[in-house]
Amino acid sequence: MRKRQLAAAVGSVAAAASVVVALVTSSSASAALPPPGSLGTLTIEPATGTAATAPVVRTSQGCTPDSDSYIAHVFGPGGFADGLVATFGLQDVNFSTTQAFPVQFTKSMTDIATDNNTTVAAGTYVVRVSCVDSFSQTTTGTFTTNMYFTDPGHYQANDPSGVPPTTTSTTKTSVSTSQPPTTTGTSFPATTTSTSDTATSASSLTSTTMSTSDSTAETVPAGDGSGGTGAGAAQSVGTSVPQRTLANTGVNAGYLLLLAVVLLGTGGVALIITRRRRAARWPSK
Repeated sequence: MRKRQLAAAVGSVAAAASVVVALVTSSSASAALPPPGSLGTLTIEPATGTAATAPVVRTSQGCTPDSDSYIAHVFGPGGFADGLVATFGLQDVNFSTTQAFPVQFTKSMTDIATDNNTTVAAGTYVVRVSCVDSFSQTTTGTFTTNMYFTDPGHYQANDPSGVPPTTTSTTKTSVSTSQPPTTTGTSFPATTTSTSDTATSASSLTSTTMSTSDSTAETVPAGDGSGGTGAGAAQSVGTSVPQRTLANTGVNAGYLLLLAVVLLGTGGVALIITRRRRAARWPSK
């Protein structure tokens, strides 16, 4: 009887010890996962892959202004509990303090596990990117996201035990109502009148030159242009008076004057000769 009671007591103690070990192990595994990132989250690209994939994680924003580099770690079950480096130490490729940037794993999950003498197991892993001041080796902020291995060879970004997130995108419809501009232009006809009078010179009493000429030029506007309603007219009227010559009536006054002088001279000479002859005829006293 006592032996049975002793055996039952030993069995109870063993069961209790197993429960304690399980709780301690579970607590240790949970404690190994880092807290959510202080600066934001990460997006895994591609969202699904294999353990041989070297994924890219993209930060939700830039690092802090007092940092100049980053480093990535992966936390998870087994040998990943303390966090294994997923990049070749500190990196500054694509680093930014003003906008989101991508972080490329330099190894696949299988290679990370192999280099650290462990294996990839099914479970939840946490990827953490830390912003670092390379001079002081101080972490200034972190980004995190979960990576779920449904089996040792395949991962996905969404929690397999939860409902996949539904993304609803609404595209704003922009309705633009525009009326073509109507331009109405009215231009008054521009009239240009030019008159040229030819100076009349009287070089003789019998010669008069007068010329009169009227010329009119009118420009009719073209039809309406396309793309608007417009009315325009331009008219140019020019009047000029060219020379016209009337018929000559008589000999040029110059010739008449010269003839008169010749005749007058001839008459004077004849008069002198006549007087001398008369004087010669009269006897002297």
